[in-house]
Amino acid sequence: MKDTRKNLSLIALGIVLMVLGVEAATPLADYFFNWVVWMHAIGSMAGCWYIGGWGIVFDDDDGQMIADCNALFSGSQVTFPVEYAE
Repeated sequence: MKDTRKNLSLIALGIVLMVLGVEAATPLADYFFNWVVWMHAIGSMAGCWYIGGWGIVFDDDDGQMIADCNALFSGSQVTFPVEYAE
């Protein structure tokens, strides 16, 4: 039990230090934020293609489900690098 508490404390401390380090170093925060934006773009594209594929197979909707999903999640409409207001 004592080792578990020690491990959880170290993990919590590490997370706090990472958050503070990211906030303190703006270029590093921008770098991580660009990764988050990239993961959202890739995830929405892959997810919409996966879900929309079922619409093509079973509903024969000519890609309408994919188009609706891309409109909802904005597809991959991101301009890299993301510019930040200062």
